[in-house]
This record gives sequence, C-alpha cells and structure tokens, in this order.
Amino acid sequence: MHTNMWYIWTLLICSPSIVYSQTMQPPHECSAVCEYTHWALDADCKNRNLTSIPGQCSQVVTFDLRHNHIRILPVGAFEEFVNLRYLDIEMMELETITPGAFQDNINLVHIYIQINQLTVIRSFTFKGVPNLKQLFLNSNKIKVLDPGAFEGIPKLETLFLSDNDISEISSDLFRNLTKLRYLYLENNHISDIPEGTFTGLTNLRHLSLAGNDLVHIPSGLFDDLKHLRALKLSYNHIISINPLPDLPRLNHIDLFNNQLTSVSNLTDFLKAPRRRRRSNGTKKFTELFLAKNPLNCDCDIEPLRIWLQVHREEIRNHHRANATCASPAELSDVSLCNQQTPFCTLHTSTQLSTDHPDTKALTRAASPLIHISDEAESTLMPITIVVVSISSVVLVTLLILTVYMKCRNGRIPYQKHNTKGSDDDYKQANITENPMNKHAKYSGM
Repeated sequence: MHTNMWYIWTLLICSPSIVYSQTMQPPHECSAVCEYTHWALDADCKNRNLTSIPGQCSQVVTFDLRHNHIRILPVGAFEEFVNLRYLDIEMMELETITPGAFQDNINLVHIYIQINQLTVIRSFTFKGVPNLKQLFLNSNKIKVLDPGAFEGIPKLETLFLSDNDISEISSDLFRNLTKLRYLYLENNHISDIPEGTFTGLTNLRHLSLAGNDLVHIPSGLFDDLKHLRALKLSYNHIISINPLPDLPRLNHIDLFNNQLTSVSNLTDFLKAPRRRRRSNGTKKFTELFLAKNPLNCDCDIEPLRIWLQVHREEIRNHHRANATCASPAELSDVSLCNQQTPFCTLHTSTQLSTDHPDTKALTRAASPLIHISDEAESTLMPITIVVVSISSVVLVTLLILTVYMKCRNGRIPYQKHNTKGSDDDYKQANITENPMNKHAKYSGM
C-alpha cells in the first residue's frame, strides 16, 4: 500500500516536468551557436564572431546579434523567422540591407539597427514587416533615403534617424506613416525641409530637428501636426520662423542656440492658454526655450518678457529658457526673466490679451495686496457695477439737496456783475432778491 502511494505521488510530481521537458526541448541547432533560452524562445548571439545569420535559430521570438561581423543582409535573410518579434542587430558592422531581406515577418515589431555602417536605405527595404512599430536607424552613416524607404510599414510609431549624414529628405518620405508618433532627425546636415514633408502625420507627438543646418522654417510645415506636443529646433541657424498654426497640444518648443532676433511670430503661441497637467496632477507649464539667440529687445519682445515674468519661478532651473538681449547695446546680456520694466509701451498688435490667464497672473503679481481668483472676479463684477451705480445716485441726490437747502437759507449770493460796486449794493441786492428774507427787507428801510 505504501509502495503504491509513493508511486502515485512520484508520478504526480514528476510527470509535468517530463511533459514540459519533452514539449519545450530547445532545438540543439540554435544552442550550438547561441545561448538559447527555451522557455522564452530567446537567442542571445552576442560576440560570436558570426558573419551570417544563423538559420538554426529560426524559431526564436527574440534575436540578439549585437557585436558580430555581419556586413550584408541578403534577400531572404530572415525568411524563415516567422515567430520573430524583437530583432537587435546593432553594432555589427552592417553596411547593406538588401530590399527583401525581410519577407513575411508579420510578427516583427521592434528592429534595432543603430551604430552600424549603413549609408543608404533603399525603397521597400522593410516591406516584409507590415506590423513594425519601432525602427532604430540612428548612429549610422546614412546619406541617402530613397523616397520609398519606409513603404510597407504603415503601423510604424517610432522612427530614429538621428546622428547620421542626411542632408536631404524628400517631401513624400514619410507619406504613409500615418501612425507615427515619434520622429527623430536630430544631428544631421539637413538645411532645407520641403513643404508637405509632414503632411498626414496627424498622430505625431514628438518631432526633433535639432542639430541640423536649418535657416528658415517654411510656412505651413507643421499644419497637419494637430497632436504635436514637443518641437525641438535647437542648435540650428534659424533666423526666422513663420507663425505657427493652431496646435492645441503643443507645450514645448526648443529654439535654443539659433540666430533669432525677433520672436513676434510666436506671440500667438504665448497667448494661447495651455493648462496641461502631469500624470500626478500638478500643473505643467508651457516650455519655450530661447536662450542663446541674439534677441533685439524692442516692443515686439514685450509679450515674451511678460510671459517669462509670469513663468519665472518654473523656468528658474531651465538655462535654455533664460533668454537675454543682444541689442540695443545698453540692454546687452539683460535677462528677460529678471527685467521688470517694460522695454516700451505695448502696441495693440503685440500685447497679450487682457483675458489671457498669464496676463491676469502678471497683474496680480504686480498688486500683491489683492488676490482674487478668476471665478470670484467674474462673480464680483456685476455686484461692483450695481454698488457703484447706487453710490453715484446717492451722491448726486445729496448734492442737489445741499444746493437746494443753501438756496432756501439765502447763503448763495448773486454773482457781482459790477466789480467796482460798493458793499452796500451787494448787501441790498442780496436782501431784495431773496424772497425768503422779507423781514430783512423791511428792517433795513
């Protein structure tokens, strides 16, 4: 009996392990070339001196090929990798990705190809990856992006092209990337962006063009970016920027270290109420970074000075936001954050709206004895009007009564028409013309 019970317990405990080991046994082919984790279907092939893709690992979900020596991805390189979801081929001296290297990789979502030697991305290079969401091509030597380089990946959400040698981009390069949310093009050599380059990118949240050779920003370039939250244009040579379209979610513009002398075209951005909240519920102020620009501090810069005054507590630790004057000479290096005195009287065309919350806040800051909320202010306004009206009526009534009573008591003399007349003439006129003092008339005779 005890022997049978021991046998049953042994089967119950060991049988799942036997079944698991039989069904999940890793293919010995992949284990021979990479460190293979059978339960995760993960192949770690780092630093294996590989010069081609190991086909023995075609069943993997996660494939790490970093630090190898695979210089070319030929047609069909990942044809059998039907389960592949994460592919990391960075830092392996890759020079060429042949269009067709990815075929029917419908499960592939993330591709990391940064820090390689790529110089060209040809049309339809990633056509066989229809569900791709993240593509990292940064830190290569890419000079050429064919107009159809990103055709066939309509679900792409994140695209890194930073730290390359890109000098030109075509207006239809991102044409079909309507799901794109994050686009990084910083630290290249882009001097011009054609009109329509970002047309259709209605889901874009973050656009970085920092560290390029831009001088002008074309009008209408950002018109379709209705969900844009951050626009990075720092470290360029921008001398002018056209008025921005209505981008209700935009709360971060970085123009640090450019050649702007005027920011009058950003007045609408400063006027727009943008009361964003962080996930923890605290208020997130609008960020505008304009430090290291040769700003001319004239009337046109007054809206910026007011805005910086309102937000000076928030930007105190943001060196990029502490804009300074470059001209005129007497204002050189004056910080707009600390400048309390207006540079000039604002014109209607440039001043901030009086209904704008920032302007109201600045007014309250200048009058520290009175602090009234916007809601209380709107409630008290009609009451104030009524009180002032009643007070005016009462004062006028009292004035009329006072004049009337003085007239009754004869205390208001006629004006002297003859300045040379005697005192007797004045006294006689006063007594005679005042009907309320009849007894005085007769007593004087």
